[in-house]
This record gives sequence, structure tokens and C-alpha cells, in this order.
Amino acid sequence: MLNQNEKIKHVKQYVIFGATGWFGLNTINYLMHLRKCSHDIEIIAVSRKKQILSVENGSIETVDYQDLENLSIKGPIVFNYAYLTKDKVDENSTEDYIFKNINLSVYISSYLNKWQPKGVCYISSGAVYKSLPLGKQTLDEYPYGTLKFYDESFFLNHAKTNDYKIIIPRVFAVSGAYMNKRNSYALGNMVDQALRNKDIEIKAKSYVYRSYLAIETIIETCLFWLWDDTEEKNLVFDACGSKRFEIEELAKVILQVLDKKQLRIIRDLNKKETPDLYDGNYKVIDKLIRLYNVKSQSIEDQIQKSRY
Repeated sequence: MLNQNEKIKHVKQYVIFGATGWFGLNTINYLMHLRKCSHDIEIIAVSRKKQILSVENGSIETVDYQDLENLSIKGPIVFNYAYLTKDKVDENSTEDYIFKNINLSVYISSYLNKWQPKGVCYISSGAVYKSLPLGKQTLDEYPYGTLKFYDESFFLNHAKTNDYKIIIPRVFAVSGAYMNKRNSYALGNMVDQALRNKDIEIKAKSYVYRSYLAIETIIETCLFWLWDDTEEKNLVFDACGSKRFEIEELAKVILQVLDKKQLRIIRDLNKKETPDLYDGNYKVIDKLIRLYNVKSQSIEDQIQKSRY
């Protein structure tokens, strides 16, 4: 790992919006590791209501929105994970979904105005590519990806106006500990089936292609860039893995890694259906990983870390 001690010294406070989610818990765990290494940093985990969050490197009590008003915060690095995820689209009307997410963004930006952050990490999604100008989707047809794209623009403009650094990874397929809604993710679902000693059933009728990147790799890479004295003030890039897997190939690796080779893979494949390809451009994340000497995780390591 690149020696980051001097850079960490310049940032004492780290704020995590959306602390209870998958990215939030992994970020807390990473920052607690830094704190264990004698770094004098304050971790402020924000959630709607106070609760204790436990991760590998310790436990932390979250701060609710009301108490956040009373904290003295100046020049932090902020992780913005607060967003209604794709599964919430079906639980809300389109109008409510848009309204709630816009309110969240405006609310968080009001704190950024007040705190004058040194940097912000905003997690976006590869889903924005369905909504870019060349795409055919609209806000009504595809609210999640379209709103993510609007949110990117909102925070990029806010960062430019208020002169802070911002990094925006467009996340595709990720792996790692503290995965919530495991049944909604192919990797988590297949790992769980194998751990229950059940044959892995793949429900997708078409070929499905994904490239996995460890969630820790995304967090660490973004932090290094925010600590770094780069000339760039903003960076938007695809966060995806270096190798593309067809979902059945991934299932075979899972059975091997978990030592469940006696289990079968059950699938009703229709080769005539349009393949499901959800993947990005690895060039920028690869460059950052090499630049900051971030440890890459093999797919075998990623599967092991996705067990819990």
C-alpha cells in the first residue's frame, strides 16, 4: 500500500451518509482500520435513527439527522451513499421516488455548504448509461438510472461552485462483506445457495455477463484520489472488474472456492434470448489501482469475502 500517512494527517473528519448500507459498512470498517493504525481521525456515521453498527474492526454508534446539526464539522471527506436504491422504485410511485431522492441530495448539499469539505465520494451506477443522451430511456421509463445521472450533474456542479474535489465511481458488479439484500445480487444469491448445500439454480434464461470488483478496492481507490494533490478536481469513471464472467462460469468458481463441487448447477438456458451484459470500461480504475498500489482481489478472494 502507498504510504498515505502524511495525506491522512490533513483530514481529521470523515462523514458517511447512508452508513447502514453495503458501502457504508465497508467504509466504516476501512476507516476503523486506519484509526487502529494510530491515525487520529473522527468517523461520523449518519443514519436516520441512532443505532450501533458492528464491523470487523469495531463498533460505532451512528448519528441521526437531528444530532448532526449540532456537530462541529469542518473540512471533512464525505461519502455520499444516501440514495433510494433500484428496488425502491417498485415500492414508490415514480413521483415519490424522484421527490425523496432529490430531497436527500438537497439536504446533503446543505451540509456540504456548511462544512466546506476537502473532498466528496459520490457512488453512482453503471445504470446511468441507459439514460445518457445517446440512450432512449426517460425519467418515467427508467427513474433509477436517469435520476442517478441527474444527481451526478448536481454534485459535480456543486463541487465546482464550492471548490472541493469530487470522485464519482459508476459501479457495476461488486463483491464483498456486509452485502445486504443478498438474494437480489447474483453473487450473493449463488454463494448462499452453495453454503446451504443446495444446487445452484440460475433463473436467468439468457446469457448473463458480469465483471466483479471488490467493494474495498473502490473505497480505497477513491480515498487515495481524494487525499492526493491532483490537478483534477473531479473524476467520473467506471468501477468494474478486469475479467468478464458468464454467470454459469462464476457459479463453477463459487463451487470450487467453497469446496462444494458435489453440487450441481441447474439452468434452463435459452441461447436465442438477448444476452444480459452489464459491464464498463476498466481502463481508469486499472490506472488508479496501479498508481496508488491498491491491492487487487482475485475472484476467488472476492467470493470468500462475500460469504458474510
